[in-house]
Amino acid sequence: MKPLAFISGATGAIGEATAKKLASSYRLLLHYHQNDKGALKLQEELQKKTEVFIVQADFTNTAAAVAALEPYAGELELLIHNAGISRPEIFQLTEDEMLVEEMTIGLFTPAAITKRVLQSMISRKKGAVVFVSSIWGETGAAMEVIYSTVKAAQLGFVKSLAKETALSGVKVNAVAPGAVHSPMLSLYSKEETEEVKEQIPLNRFASPEEIAACIEFLAGENSSYIHGHVLSVNGAWYT
Repeated sequence: MKPLAFISGATGAIGEATAKKLASSYRLLLHYHQNDKGALKLQEELQKKTEVFIVQADFTNTAAAVAALEPYAGELELLIHNAGISRPEIFQLTEDEMLVEEMTIGLFTPAAITKRVLQSMISRKKGAVVFVSSIWGETGAAMEVIYSTVKAAQLGFVKSLAKETALSGVKVNAVAPGAVHSPMLSLYSKEETEEVKEQIPLNRFASPEEIAACIEFLAGENSSYIHGHVLSVNGAWYT
């Protein structure tokens, strides 16, 4: 039987590309928040290749999200924490609740899910956790103070947890994409996106499939000596 992989935010661009990339090697547990039609469509498409389960959960409610995964917790071998939210704004104009909400979605709930699943991974001496962070977690970004803070916190979590789990056969790593073709880019004007592209030495954005390939690598056997690593995928935008 194929191992079971969990992907949060599976109806997003990177999540969907990752699900398609992993379908040949894993059974899939796909999380979504609101896009039920997208989740059902993805499930229908991928069921031709593998067993696919879908689970709905609001990651701002940590306890409920962990409970939603409970039926699968003991058999999960791969966690891909991809769910997140970006709301560009000058920090002084942000609502106080935004920091708590985005930190809960991006770190507190993924950490709680990881904690719940970790013991069974350790018992099997096999497992992998991959966070989808961001270049802004490495560099910080104006107008993205909260998002950058959450993504930086993810990297701290990854580096620290990897030191605890390495001898137990559980890899913990992160991928830090730069600009990626996704609906998130719709937050910016055409002029703004062109300005960003000009800053990237490769002079283009990444495709979701390119990020998915990196996630697959970090999840697989070919990265067996890679623990606590942040794989920067940004076209030399930040080196």
